[in-house]
Amino acid sequence: MFRNFALADKANNLTTEIINNEADYVRMRLRQELASASYSNEASAQVLLEVDPQVLKAIEVMGESGKLAERNIALNRW
Repeated sequence: MFRNFALADKANNLTTEIINNEADYVRMRLRQELASASYSNEASAQVLLEVDPQVLKAIEVMGESGKLAERNIALNRW
């Protein structure tokens, strides 16, 4: 597999620890490249957005924004 290949090439200075720590990133980038090659740049961007911490946080707080708006309206009623 790739792991064995990468570890065998001493010129790249990869260790098992480095490979393990970066495995999720590598999988995501491979998915991105496959989406780009198979479908489109838009599909490639979607793969990146699915794991983007800022996008995930924005989606999380969007649900809270409705509650905040309702509370603000209730507080400002005469």
